[in-house]
Amino acid sequence: MLWNKVDQRWKDRLPKDRDGDVSWKTEQWPVPGEDPLEVRVCTRDKVKVSSFANCNEAPRTSIVLHLTCGYGNFTGLMGGSDHSASAHFLLGRCGTPYLLVPTEYTAWHATWWNNNSIGIEVDNIGGLHPVGDDMCSEYSSKDKKDVYCKKSETDCFLEKTFGGTKYWATLTEAQYAGLGKLVKALCFKHKIPRIIPPDDLRYKAFDKANPKVRQNYRGICTHVNIDPARRADIGPYIDWPKLIAYGGITEADCYNPPDSVAQTWNDPKGGAAAAASGGASGAGAGASGGAGAGASGGAGAGASGGAAGAGASAGASGAEEKLPPPVIIDSHTLKVRVGKRGGRICLSVK
Repeated sequence: MLWNKVDQRWKDRLPKDRDGDVSWKTEQWPVPGEDPLEVRVCTRDKVKVSSFANCNEAPRTSIVLHLTCGYGNFTGLMGGSDHSASAHFLLGRCGTPYLLVPTEYTAWHATWWNNNSIGIEVDNIGGLHPVGDDMCSEYSSKDKKDVYCKKSETDCFLEKTFGGTKYWATLTEAQYAGLGKLVKALCFKHKIPRIIPPDDLRYKAFDKANPKVRQNYRGICTHVNIDPARRADIGPYIDWPKLIAYGGITEADCYNPPDSVAQTWNDPKGGAAAAASGGASGAGAGASGGAGAGASGGAGAGASGGAAGAGASAGASGAEEKLPPPVIIDSHTLKVRVGKRGGRICLSVK
């Protein structure tokens, strides 16, 4: 299906309260430091939630991000598929979140990771492949092409080899904004630290054989962490810095979260450096990326101001340079990206 038809389908739903056998009512969910988020709470005619979810309430400690690899159909995530799939949320191409399963219940979105997680399906066709002048989806066959866009429509896809696929459909700006705000609302509701692993660890497979991984993990992950043999969502083909900025997300150690990130769920801004805590006495903080900075003393270190912050640094041409936030690697290592302009790196050490 052409991308503009998919987008129009989502826009057409906005003034409605029903699509086929799925209807919805709206709720306002609180978001720290922002206006409330409008959530569309869905029900399916004559289909009980218990037929596509476990309705025993359980605490939520992580959020799993998925791609639908489809065209935004509700029923497949509400008991209409042949493999009992469901998710808590379906995020439209318009950025509007649709709640399919109450977040206190367990949806069936990530096999062995289901019990304490919240699943968000971001509507996106996923991988594409070129056929002549067209970019086609995985639903193409020898007899019929499923055309998503033209090769010339370079805003609709990008080239990034991951999981055996070279081309990927892009998210809309509304999806980045909507997903960021939804993450804020969910973390606030369930007191989940608003953190994500740093880029070099973001796509690493979880050790399923180690029960402490799911027991200790806090924050945001993706389906590729949980089922890397079968899934490639979501990889490095989305604009992670943009999502991190919209969601006020801090890059940190999610396997053993430092004390400094425990309250990020309530942070109206977020995205700042995570200060380390714990570790051996005398551990320092190291900064890498252009210039270095070291601090010795106790185990905790935080970076702020100057080139180390998540804000902008002006380059030689005067143009604004966007820098990523500092990344907490472990209890004694902090990675900082240093910009082109002279400035300061301030470290406070406990």
